[in-house]
Amino acid sequence: MTAIAIRKKIIDMVQGADSKKLKAIYKFLEEDIEDEGRISLEQYNAEVDEAMRQVKKGEVYSHEAVKKMTKDW
Repeated sequence: MTAIAIRKKIIDMVQGADSKKLKAIYKFLEEDIEDEGRISLEQYNAEVDEAMRQVKKGEVYSHEAVKKMTKDW
C-alpha cells in the first residue's frame, strides 16, 4: 500500500474515532514528529511521483470536499 493510500485510510479512520482514540493518535503523531528529521531527496521525489500518479487517476478531493471533512476535526 502506498503512503498516499495509507494517509487516505487514516483520514477515514480518524473521522470516525472517539475522543480517547483521537488523543492516543495525536500523542503518537506528536512524539513521532518531534523525532522526525528531514526526508531524503529520493523519498521526497517518490512521494511527489506518487501524488502525480494519483492526480492523473483522479484520486483527489475537491476543495469543497476537504472543507467539509475538516469541519469535523
